[in-house]
Amino acid sequence: MAYIYPEEPSKIAIKRGLAEGKEYRISENSPWGKKPIHEGSHTFEGPHYPKPHRYYGVAVVAKGKVISVE
Repeated sequence: MAYIYPEEPSKIAIKRGLAEGKEYRISENSPWGKKPIHEGSHTFEGPHYPKPHRYYGVAVVAKGKVISVE
């Protein structure tokens, strides 16, 4: 799974931030560190660990930036 940075409390907040022009990035987390995602569609979850996950979604990424979430 991956997380979106900066962290937001909900998927609606991410959508609102994108509409306002806020920049988001997504990284896949593993025991060996973060792996930035640069292109494609990727599943994400939030809020970040150790908080309980309350939302999931699919982020479309282009040139390292999240351009939309579903």
